[in-house]
Formats: sequence, structure tokens, C-alpha cells
Amino acid sequence: MEKDKVQEEAGIETREEEDDESGTKRERESGEIEGGGGEPSRKKRDPEAVSRFKQRSAAWFAKLKEEFERKVAEHPDVDWSDSLAIDASSYRKDWDYVWSQAYGSFDKINQSLVDLDPLFISPIPPMRYTTADPGPDYASEHDAVQIFCVKIRELRRGLQWPIHVFGLVAARDVIDHNRNIVFNRTRDDCQLLTQEVPYLLLTGPTRAVVVVDPVDFEVALKVKGSIESEDKDLSFLAVQLTRISNISGTHLINKEYTSKLSTLELTFGYIVRSVEATINVRVIDGSWPEEGFSARITAHTSSLKDYRVLLLDSGYEMKKMSVTADGMIELSRRVVSVEFEGELEVSVAAFGSNCNYMEAEEKFTPRTMVKARPSLMLAFYLPVPSPPTPTPHREFAGSLVADPILPASDPGRRRSSCCCFRRILFGGFNRIPMSHVRSASAAADAASDWQKVRAEWFARFKEEYERKVAEHPDVDWSDELAVDARHYRESWERIYARAYGGPFDKSTSIPPMQYTAEPVPFDASEQYMLQIFCVKIKELRRGLQWPIHVFGLIAARDTIDHNRNMVFDRTRDDCQTLTQEDPYLLLTGPTRAVVVCDPVYLEAVLRVKGSTESEDEDLSFFTVPLTDVNRPRETCLITREYTSKLSTLELTFGYVVRSVEATIKARIVDGSWPEEDGSSARFTACTSSLKHNGVLLLDSGDKRRKMRVDADGVVGLSRRVVSVEFEGELEVSVVTFDGSNICSKMEAEIRFVPEEVGESCVELDVGFCKMEITVAWSCLSLSCR
Repeated sequence: MEKDKVQEEAGIETREEEDDESGTKRERESGEIEGGGGEPSRKKRDPEAVSRFKQRSAAWFAKLKEEFERKVAEHPDVDWSDSLAIDASSYRKDWDYVWSQAYGSFDKINQSLVDLDPLFISPIPPMRYTTADPGPDYASEHDAVQIFCVKIRELRRGLQWPIHVFGLVAARDVIDHNRNIVFNRTRDDCQLLTQEVPYLLLTGPTRAVVVVDPVDFEVALKVKGSIESEDKDLSFLAVQLTRISNISGTHLINKEYTSKLSTLELTFGYIVRSVEATINVRVIDGSWPEEGFSARITAHTSSLKDYRVLLLDSGYEMKKMSVTADGMIELSRRVVSVEFEGELEVSVAAFGSNCNYMEAEEKFTPRTMVKARPSLMLAFYLPVPSPPTPTPHREFAGSLVADPILPASDPGRRRSSCCCFRRILFGGFNRIPMSHVRSASAAADAASDWQKVRAEWFARFKEEYERKVAEHPDVDWSDELAVDARHYRESWERIYARAYGGPFDKSTSIPPMQYTAEPVPFDASEQYMLQIFCVKIKELRRGLQWPIHVFGLIAARDTIDHNRNMVFDRTRDDCQTLTQEDPYLLLTGPTRAVVVCDPVYLEAVLRVKGSTESEDEDLSFFTVPLTDVNRPRETCLITREYTSKLSTLELTFGYVVRSVEATIKARIVDGSWPEEDGSSARFTACTSSLKHNGVLLLDSGDKRRKMRVDADGVVGLSRRVVSVEFEGELEVSVVTFDGSNICSKMEAEIRFVPEEVGESCVELDVGFCKMEITVAWSCLSLSCR
């Protein structure tokens, strides 16, 4: 019905045609076919219908303009050119309308329902269920957001470094929808930011940030002026960090938000099935020197081990180390989200004024101390070695350990301590049901019943597992990712093989530039897309040594045809040599843009070449979803790691919203490329939304990539396809190096404004010659044509 109305409004005539075979009816647009044969049809439009449509559109825009002007007049203090600030103002009104009656004031900090129920604690603290016995049934491991850092990446509109910043940064989750403060400074306690050190000193969150419903990220930062009336909004926004919990595993996300005066960069981790770790550190032997020593204390999880949560840096801002009378070190941050099946690593580094440096770190595995108990406790001991005797700072003698939080049954422990993990509250209920407050006997009966059910389930699981192992003796069942990859292939062949006309190994037949030339089908439009930046072998395992000779493939599969869209493809006779210094794969795709609608899957089948073919080994073998149906709202950068039997592979890709496909071609139009003097070029492309992460199109200076120029002057790029936000920009950069003079370097870059169809062409002077850079624009359709 909707389609009929649309066609009727546009004046498109339709007719019904009987399908000879099935007897079903199909709608077809009538129209003249120009050019004969298989040329697309042109739609006939009723001029009167088009005129009516234009009149209604004009009336709608006039009404919209009137409403906008009214709002501007009502709020003269609002800067209507800053869309993020406008959204933040609207967010506050929406929040007050939906949540204020249940959760109180918008400005409330992490407040619970105190007025409705005195059992609620205000504010909601960390370690809420560390000692609960019995704990609530709805407390469990849950997905969480771990905020690593907040950075002012760029100043705009003439604002100059350094700047004095105050205000707040907070997260809001489903538990109470109130502010969980991450950064909070008053005007009298500004932080000085410089171009060299533009990071905010975070002090939170005060408890774990849980992902059930969307997590909102609120920023209200100002730059201090000479007087209060001269203060300016540095960054004022309220955006969603996540939609709802997803299935894609722990990963790192980088997002940028551009306001009127600045671009703010947020780096956070999405941690699956996590528990909350609250860390306290106390000096238990000796004392911390009052002068000359500073400490840097960090924590990270095994799943994101290259990204640390800075708990304390007493050397920053030249602040004195704060130690209480009982030896407690006052950390800036204490709460870390840790995968329940992972590890937490805490590191303490001490710096002396005479270049003395000492560091100690330890890993801790979350595990329950008592079966069926909802709280988790983990004992650990973290020593920091004393300086050697000859040093002048002998008073720093002893060790640092995490503050003891001991069970009542063991009050006498002194030299070890407990880092307490608690299961995170699930859900955002208005009150805790009283039915969850159980007697000790009822809790014991429930625990016994659960143990029986679990034993039966594990017995059935073991039986099924042993049957599969017996049926497939050639499969390595210890590599979970490899097992899942085999299951994915079986499912694909069952679901898609007939529909998409080919075997599992088939590559996509849909080319780039599919709709560069008009006419464009009605269902082709801007799409949400993925941009793969790089693939890296981050770590080798089980005794495998660098260098390694790698072959195989990496491909993406999207909803358009579910076939392989090749990103990397090498045979055994054309291996790539990877070293510890250069572990990046030389990507050659994708061959067309990767569209996000249903989940996008990444398939990796990489092998290490042995002395003979029988000695080849699987380096990385998996098929995993990169996205799910809950798409982010903003363009962002995502980093994920996948650990197989022999390696850990790291993938960095961008999620690009409302984008078009750009296919890039470089051609020499004046002069020629020097062939023998070692001259080289580096071609990169990036978008304005992810401008610090470029797609490497070609690096001919790499000995593995020779510069290829055909008879027509076309440069053979390794990669050609880039996804670009339709409302953004594409920047293509060419850097050339003169082989006869290693110091001679020339760089040229050009920006393109995206189009839905057609080509954009610009000429660049790169020193040796002049090049013509052509970008072919195309929208994509979700249907397979």
C-alpha cells in the first residue's frame, strides 16, 4: 500500500502482469526504454503530480523555518550553529520528561531511589555486591563500558593553546540513569591543557558502567576566561556511546565529536561478560618518601592489554603523592571492568629524583571463593622492590600492596590483600523486589537445585562433545575460533548456497562503481559501511618465531550477496614475509564497499608456510561477526583482537555512517615516472570524520611493492575503494621521494566533496610529473543485482 501511494504521488503508472509459471502478480513500472535492449527504463512522471509535490515540500520547509525562528527568538542564548549543543539541550528536556519523576534531578550524581525506598543506597557505590550473602538473583556478569581517555584533539575558531578547562564528563546507564562522573572540576580548580598534553585527568567512573539499554555520554566543558562572563563552551554534548548490548566481543572504540570550539576524542572499551574490580593500594611496610618520588599506577585487562586505565600519576601537574595516615594511597581512579574469563593486570611504577626507576606488575584471575556465591573476591600481593642499598633514598624501603578487604573468617591476614570483584547489577528496576531477600536455608536449597541442573547440563554437553570429536578426528577442538569457523561454513552452505549461486569459496561478483553512471535504481542510496584500515599479527604463540611467511585470505561478507569480498589474498607461492618490526598484512581490498545492514562477518584463513606443504600450519582461522543489527549512530574507529592457537590477530576498522563508495584512480598525464633511480610514492586516502586514520592505497617505497604504471599512465594502486560520509570529505594525499636525493620529498593533497553519482577529477603536481586523481562516486543497493 505504501509503495502504491508513493508511485501514485509521483505519477508513475503501474500495471499488473501475470507470472506464467507461478501465477503470482508482480508490479512493474511502465516507461519508455531508451537505447534499446537491456537499458534501464525511464519513469514517466505526471507534471501536475510533480508540481503538487514541490508545493507541499515548499510549505513544509516554510513551516520548519518558522518553527526554527521561533525557537531562536525564545532562546537567544543558544548557539544554533552547534548541532551537538542543540542535541544536548534537547537531551536534557527529554531526560526530565522521562526519568525525573523516578530518578530525581538531571544534575543528580549517581543517585538512587532514596525517596521511594530507604533500602536504596545513595550514591550507588562500587563493591555493592562484594560481600552480599546471599546476593540478589539479578546480579551477574554483564557487558560494560571502560573509558580509557578523553582528549581535546583540536581547537577551532581561533582558540589557542594552552587552555584552562573546567566542567564535567559523565556516563549514564540503565542502573539509575544519573550521572556517573568521569571528570569533574570547578572554575576555581581548572586543568591546564596544552597541545603536547591535551588529555583530561579522569577521576571516574565511580562504579562500573553497564550496557543493557543505551549508555549516554554527557560532556559540559568550558574554557576559563579572564572573567566569568568571558568563559566559553569548549565541548557541550550528550550522545549515545552504545545502542544496546551486542554479540561482537570485547573491542576498542574511538570516537570524535566536533563542537563549535573543539574536537573531543573519546577512547573506550566495550567489555563483554565483565565484573567490576575496585582497586585500593596501601603502603604496609615502610613509608612513602615525602620528596623526590612519584608513582604511576595503571591497570588493564588481558583482552585490551595495550590500553591501560591510569589509576594515578602523581608526577603529573607536579602534585604531591597523597598518602593517608594508615598508608592508603589516594588513587584518581579505582574502578576497572574486567572480563570474568580474562585477567586483570595492575602495574606500579615508582620514579626517583636521581633517575631511580622501579616497576612491578601482577596478573589476577577473577574467581569465586565460595561456590554459588554472587560476590567474587580475589587475593593478590603486589610487591615493589626497594631501591638498592647504595642509593640515597633508603627510606623508600618495603612494598606496596593493594588494600586488604578481608573476609570475616580471616581477620589476621596482613601481608596479602584482596582485590574485590563484584557481579554487576542487571537491569534498571525502580525498586529491588522483596522476594529476592531470602533466608539462608532458602538460599542453600536454591544453590543445591542449581548445582543439580548444572551437573545434568554438563553431562549432556560432554556427551555431545565426545560424539563430535569422534566424528571429526582431524579437527583441533582446542581452538574455539576454528571450530566456530567450521560451523559458520556449514550454516552458510545450508542457508545461502542456493540463493547466491555458488560455493562457499566464491568471491563477490558485484564490482565497484556499480551506480556511478545514471540512471540509479530507486533503492540505491547512502549506506552504513565498514572501512578496514589494517590487519596486524600482534603476537605469535606456542613457540612460533619471527619472521614468518604468510599466505591465505581475509574477506568480509555482507548482506548484499554474502560472498567473499577479498581484503587479502595470497597463494603459497606468493607468501608475504612478516617480521616483529613490520607485522602488518599488505591489504588489497575490499573490491567494493562493505555495507552494514545485517551483521558483517570477517573471515580469516591464514597459514604459515613450512619447509614442505605438509608442515604448513594454521596461523589464524576464524569467522566472526564485526557488527550486529544494533548500529552505532556516529562514525567511529574500532579495534578488535582475535586469539587463535598460534597467533593474536588485530583488526582496525572504521564504522562510517551514511556513506557512499569512492573508487580512486591515479593517472600520470604530464611527464613520466622515473624507473631506475629508486623514486617512490605513497598514496593514502582518509575521510574528514576519521582523518587520523588513512587507507594506504600504495606504498611503492616498500620493497615488496613495486610502482606499476601501465601504457596509459594509470598507476597500479594496491587498494582503490574507500567509504566516505556523504556529508563529509575525502582527502587523497600523494607523497613522492626522489631516489637520487633521499632528502627530496614532495607532498600534495586534495579534498573531494562526495557526490551520489558521477566522477570528480583533480590534477596534482607531484614533482616528477603531474597526476590526475579521479574519484568515481557510487551509492549502493542492498539487493544483489
